[in-house]
Amino acid sequence: MTPKELIVGLNVGMTVHEVAAQLPEIPVLRAHCRALAMLDAILSPEWEYRYHSADAH
Repeated sequence: MTPKELIVGLNVGMTVHEVAAQLPEIPVLRAHCRALAMLDAILSPEWEYRYHSADAH
């Protein structure tokens, strides 16, 4: 699916189940989320300005 198709799909309206079905497998999603948290920590050294965080435990 192209990015444009994803945007159009969001404008049509989707159920939470349809959105969840589009997510990658849990290990892949977890890796993406950890990467976002690390990038956020690098770009926003001050804790209060971060959007994402990850607990290593």
